[in-house]
Amino acid sequence: MRPIKFKGKRVDNGEWIYGDSCSVGDKRYIVRRETAEIINCCPSIPQKVHGIVFAVEVHPETVGQFTGETDKNNKEIYGGIRFGNGWTKGGDLITSSRNTSWKSGEVLYRSSAFRIHAFILCHLLPNCEVIGNATDNPELLE
Repeated sequence: MRPIKFKGKRVDNGEWIYGDSCSVGDKRYIVRRETAEIINCCPSIPQKVHGIVFAVEVHPETVGQFTGETDKNNKEIYGGIRFGNGWTKGGDLITSSRNTSWKSGEVLYRSSAFRIHAFILCHLLPNCEVIGNATDNPELLE
């Protein structure tokens, strides 16, 4: 069974943070793993206790979920997830040396699997390589 974890881009400084995901109202947070049990993640998140940061607000559209897979360089692969009426831009961009009809694509969770275009991600491994993500590298989607 794959570990369930997320990434998101911090609102305060634009850096990526990894951990558990939680929503409170219209705000989205990433809760650092080492502190998630302490605050029980939701519904009311103390962002700081005794000066230690537990939860960090992230841009909701940047949240991506760990697929449980790594690329050929052992880098974790994250996929975009449903957000409102569309998809988050938290999905990694993948290229594959396998003979496919596409050069690169974004990993998205749809139809009960992480996919790149119509291909299920696990069918493309180990020939995949993360080349960026939809948030930081939108030009690679063109």
